[in-house]
Amino acid sequence: MKKKLTLKIFNVNCFFLIIAIVFILSGIIIISLHPILFDFLCSFIKTHLSSDNSITDHIKWKLWNLLYTLAILFIVTGIISLIMRNDLMRDKIRTFIADDYHLRTDRKFNLFLVSSITGIFLTVIYQPLGSIFFGGDKFRNSFLKYLYGEDYLFESMTVILLIISSIMVFKISLSLIMYKKQTNEFKFLFLIYFFLSFAFFFLAMEEISWGQRIFGWETPFYLKNLNSQNETNLHNILKDLKVLYISVSISLLSVILLSFWIQYKQLSEYFYNLILPHPCMITLTLLIVFSSFSGQSELFEELIAIFLLFYSYRCMKKINILLQREKSS
Repeated sequence: MKKKLTLKIFNVNCFFLIIAIVFILSGIIIISLHPILFDFLCSFIKTHLSSDNSITDHIKWKLWNLLYTLAILFIVTGIISLIMRNDLMRDKIRTFIADDYHLRTDRKFNLFLVSSITGIFLTVIYQPLGSIFFGGDKFRNSFLKYLYGEDYLFESMTVILLIISSIMVFKISLSLIMYKKQTNEFKFLFLIYFFLSFAFFFLAMEEISWGQRIFGWETPFYLKNLNSQNETNLHNILKDLKVLYISVSISLLSVILLSFWIQYKQLSEYFYNLILPHPCMITLTLLIVFSSFSGQSELFEELIAIFLLFYSYRCMKKINILLQREKSS
């Protein structure tokens, strides 16, 4: 048994060491070959994406920064992997991130990894290619339209993820209201989750203009003069969505920091922990803040949809655990 445990620890340490070496070397290689990689990307975009075989200075600047961003991201990931090789440090990080307050069976270290990797991957892929696609009409007919165009992959995925989140949270509210031992806490939780279910569904319908993009009806006359895109939705009535997105991202970050504080203080009341997002999604939250300040509205919406999906899934698992414990008690 002891040999198996030692072998397992050795394998984990080797895994983190390999990850560290690969990522740190990748970052160093990108920095060393930056001019060559930059020229290759510019040439590829001119040849395969641009209709007039040209590229703007703004896109060049984006690509230049992208390579350095990737290099820094790889090196930081490698350094974190080296830190994670230490058994004591790994256990401390796992305990702080993974232990889910008083519902100890609901460990969320995997959620931290998955949400962070998903958010980083989407940001790295979305931002440079999105800058190219939205950089001018000459890129709109390239293959990028199937990723970034209206009602294509990214925008459709935002709607799908929001609908799935709405269904999961609605399922939670049904489980709470149908539970036999009704208490004031359960009724309050039902109202919270029912409201969240409606809010997520509302966001999904706003993305598809409440079905207008599917069925193609004409925009009502009272919205034509108000809506900047002549669509049947409310969010395009606002003149500056960036201010709204920044406000939402700062509010979300504040909630995550509050969640950190509750965990740090080890509060005995777990009621609030059934509503607040877990602090393990801090990386994804910071990416949401970054996308809002950088003006990447489509990336912001995609990251929000991913955040809400992880949040809804965690809430559903936690409520199920709570109800099972209530039934067994």
